[in-house]
Amino acid sequence: MGELGIAILLAMRDQGWLIAFHEEGMTTVSPGGAARTVPTSLLGPENEWKLRYVLMAWIAVDGLAWPWPPDHDELIRGEVPPSDG
Repeated sequence: MGELGIAILLAMRDQGWLIAFHEEGMTTVSPGGAARTVPTSLLGPENEWKLRYVLMAWIAVDGLAWPWPPDHDELIRGEVPPSDG
C-alpha cells in the first residue's frame, strides 16, 4: 500500500468512516451514510494517480476532511498530505 492509501485510511478512521475489505475491493461508509466500493488495487503506489481522483470524490461528494494545507511534491507535480517532518 502506498503512502496516499495509508493517509486516506487514517483520515477515514479518524473521522469515523467504516472500512471493510473483501473480494471485490474496499467498501467505505461515510458518517453521512454514503457507501462506496473501490478496488483495493487503487491503494497501491503504482495506481496512486487514479486514487487521487477517488480521493477528490470522497472529499467533494462524501465530506471526507483532508489535512490542510498540503505539501507540494515535485515528483508528482501535485499536493500530498502534510508531512510530519
